[in-house]
Amino acid sequence: MVTVTPSSVDLFVYGTLMHEPIQRQLLGRSVASVAATLFGFDRVENPGSYPYVVPRANGHVPGLLLGALSPRDMAIFDQYEDEGRLYVRRQVTVRVGAIDRPAHTYVGVVANLHRIRRSHFDANREAIRQRR
Repeated sequence: MVTVTPSSVDLFVYGTLMHEPIQRQLLGRSVASVAATLFGFDRVENPGSYPYVVPRANGHVPGLLLGALSPRDMAIFDQYEDEGRLYVRRQVTVRVGAIDRPAHTYVGVVANLHRIRRSHFDANREAIRQRR
């Protein structure tokens, strides 16, 4: 089970951050996780881009809840996701089994994501990985 300390954050992920090799490259370790579902959103993946979620009534997105991330972990993930430009981190509620849990997730900034191609993401993300 994912545990939270007062200074930690649970993060719902639905794309590349679900993959343990990416977590290890970014944080130097894999993260405890459990299967979770985000309701009220849909996952979108356009050709040549990375997936993102957008609010959508009756939508749901399967993913993982990464647990007990430190402020340092979140700063690394924020940089990886280009938070504030391509994605914004939002507080949401996800369902783990039959229990609703508070978490953060990255919501796509659609206008910006449509202007940029996957090759930009790959170059940016590779630079971040190499600095770790």
